[in-house]
Amino acid sequence: MAIRKEKVVEEAELPIRKTYGKNYSGAVFLIFLGIIFLLNNLGILPWQIWNEIWKFWPVILILIGFELFLGKSPFARFVMGVITLLIFALILLYVLSVYGYYIPRF
Repeated sequence: MAIRKEKVVEEAELPIRKTYGKNYSGAVFLIFLGIIFLLNNLGILPWQIWNEIWKFWPVILILIGFELFLGKSPFARFVMGVITLLIFALILLYVLSVYGYYIPRF
């Protein structure tokens, strides 16, 4: 009869698993869509606005490429979140200007 000896692994011996920051680009994208849907439902924006927004679908591919290029570090994810926020804000301002909404000049 053989007796099995099992090695007890202490927490200090376990490999450290790195955790990275959250995906800010996805959060900004969902917030952008939510704002557009909310403005549509409140009657502030017409539903035809989706025709203008759809023209910018390649921007999503560009943002995914930037995210792959920058990597998964917390700083890179933060930079991607800021870039995504700026791009979606510019798209929203463009679409609003197409439908005649006043956009103040800074």
